[in-house]
Amino acid sequence: MECPNCGAYNPEGRTLCWKCDEPLPSKPERPKRREQVGRMSPWTWAILIILGAIWIFGQCGAPRRLQPSPQEPPAVLVQPTR
Repeated sequence: MECPNCGAYNPEGRTLCWKCDEPLPSKPERPKRREQVGRMSPWTWAILIILGAIWIFGQCGAPRRLQPSPQEPPAVLVQPTR
């Protein structure tokens, strides 16, 4: 950072100029973005909700029935004995 009074270069973090001992302007610090561990993005929530809705509607729907197959007569008829 350059001193606004004398123009000398000062490293970051200094409060006074090394050449003219005038106070250096402080930069407004940006709030640091916190790392949010375990937090899911909105896209992840949207995908989970859609998949959950599809699963629930699949479970609540009418059961799927197979077409009944026509019964075939037995291949060999058994005669009762006398």
